[in-house]
Amino acid sequence: MWQKAGLGTPKLAISVGFGTGILIEIILTFFLVIAIWGTAVDDRKPNIGGFGIGLTIAADILMGGPLTGASMNPARTFGPALAGGGFDGINHLVYWIGPIFGAVIADVIYNNILIKRD
Repeated sequence: MWQKAGLGTPKLAISVGFGTGILIEIILTFFLVIAIWGTAVDDRKPNIGGFGIGLTIAADILMGGPLTGASMNPARTFGPALAGGGFDGINHLVYWIGPIFGAVIADVIYNNILIKRD
């Protein structure tokens, strides 16, 4: 049974190509990192704890889960693949490129546009 599920290693849907997969992971990670900055890091944050982050993860999974597996984290993909779930060839790079670029874009936008510097 675990071999059929690939130990939970995310894989691209048949209809999702390499570039589309990267774009989806960029968008999913962007929203997650913005939520983390806004609810856990920023001094002006509301006192909602991880609720905002959890809602963002839930929304990301509902939207991206059927398309890319909604990894949003290279470790989330690398760990199960290394443990025996198997690497999905070149498509494995989707789960490295997308989250890294999405996180960097979110960081740049949050720190240069959303946070006002004195």
